[in-house]
Amino acid sequence: MKKKLITLVLVCIAAFNVAAHEKLNKYLLNDNKNIFSLGINAGTSFASPVAIANLAITVPIISHIFAELGSDHGFFKGRADNIEIHDVDYMSWFYYGRVNLFAPYRDYSKRHTNKGGWYIGPGFGIMKSQYTYNDPLTLVEEVVINNWALVVGTGFFIGEKNHLFRIDYSIRTNFFALNHRAMLGYTYRFGYF
Repeated sequence: MKKKLITLVLVCIAAFNVAAHEKLNKYLLNDNKNIFSLGINAGTSFASPVAIANLAITVPIISHIFAELGSDHGFFKGRADNIEIHDVDYMSWFYYGRVNLFAPYRDYSKRHTNKGGWYIGPGFGIMKSQYTYNDPLTLVEEVVINNWALVVGTGFFIGEKNHLFRIDYSIRTNFFALNHRAMLGYTYRFGYF
């Protein structure tokens, strides 16, 4: 009797887990109102850094809202105001999190569509900038600056099903300086198999 009861309980738990897993997969992966993705992007801030490589993952929180976690890696020095920077190597890392409101594109001939959408949202990030001086007369060889920033971004996912093209623009500020970033890239959207 005890073995049968344990077997029955285990079968019920397994059935519940399968049903919950299917419901979670349908919610995360096959719902048009959610973006669960991994993307690689390239962009610029039109200053230092001139070139930016970005890796981002998006995870749905609730319907029409997703979290984005990403990292920007900046390369190549630019200009400081109108002064060209010479004999300095530059690299930066910016790790950020953002919560975005997502509005999927609507196909009025169908109830739902899976062609991407528009998003906008605020966030927070931490930047580490590293300057290496190549001039032998410089007293300091390397300077590292850590800074935080509030981020507001907007953009579009364009494409169908799993393969999306991304256009993104964000503004960053720590209330002492203002920076921005524009980027384009590829995003793989999980689900829609």
